Amino acid sequence: MRKNLTLILCFLAISMSFEGLAEPQEDTTVSITPANRPSPRNTDCDVIPLKDANWLDKVHEMINESFCSPATWFDGFFSSPRVDREVRAGSRLRWQNDYYRIEGGRYNFGSKLRGSLKLPRASKRLRLVFEGEKDEPTERVVALAESNETEIGLLYRIKKTRRSRLNLKVSLSPAVTLRYRYLLPLSTSLSFGFTEEFFRRDNAYGASSLFEFVKNLDDGLVLRQSNLFTRTENFEGTNWGIGLTLFQQLNNRQALSYESSYAGVTHPSTFATSTRVGIRYRENFYRDWLFYEIAPEITWPRAMISDRREKIWAILFRLEMNFVNL
Repeated sequence: MRKNLTLILCFLAISMSFEGLAEPQEDTTVSITPANRPSPRNTDCDVIPLKDANWLDKVHEMINESFCSPATWFDGFFSSPRVDREVRAGSRLRWQNDYYRIEGGRYNFGSKLRGSLKLPRASKRLRLVFEGEKDEPTERVVALAESNETEIGLLYRIKKTRRSRLNLKVSLSPAVTLRYRYLLPLSTSLSFGFTEEFFRRDNAYGASSLFEFVKNLDDGLVLRQSNLFTRTENFEGTNWGIGLTLFQQLNNRQALSYESSYAGVTHPSTFATSTRVGIRYRENFYRDWLFYEIAPEITWPRAMISDRREKIWAILFRLEMNFVNL
């Protein structure tokens, strides 16, 4: 594992260097801001440099804007953890207060911080981040109810181009994570994303690979299909997960996500450990920084291939306050 990790890191460093030669650096150029650029909630998408804006760049910008803006809006509106893992221009902090109810009479309350903050007198590439290990929507309610801890760390942006990012995160757990993300527009409505993470935590090395396809549909709908594979030194097999999420924008303050996932392992044999379906309703109410969320779900877990699947109902109620550009 360590030898493979070293080879992969060298490959990423070389590939990022070649990208830097082909594409101008973000801090030394002026960006185009046309009148029809999306609303401020959608401004996380990259823009092309003015000095290189020929007809080919404009076609690329149109395609990039077409698929990036809707997906970015949903990630931001639903407070997706992927927003915190990118080094943005400003600061964003979310205070989430959750109540979980799980079939069988189990319940739990949780209060946690999520987000990233600029550090005074520090480089623009450096952020203080607040994350959780189980923030992914593929294991939404039950997993979140089991752990409300906030993981604190420092996130440093090593490299950024139009299509890729390379970040390093050091957490107090302790843990170290190197994350590379590449985003490729395939058409005006379809994009492909690849994310590779190399980490060391719990005294073991590991790596995870995420492959995603995002399709913009009509009437405010966005479909995301995700495939995640994770390997660690302390487990002989591979943990895998397949997710499908349909986002629906009702208006600027209300949205729905219809979620399903299928997760499993490859050792001692390949089988699914969990199947899940759920729906999430989120609304921005009373103030621009105040949200509430309702997320019911059903899961069918099993720890061993010989175990019988049991259906478990769960529901999450969340009240969230957002603090932006602190």
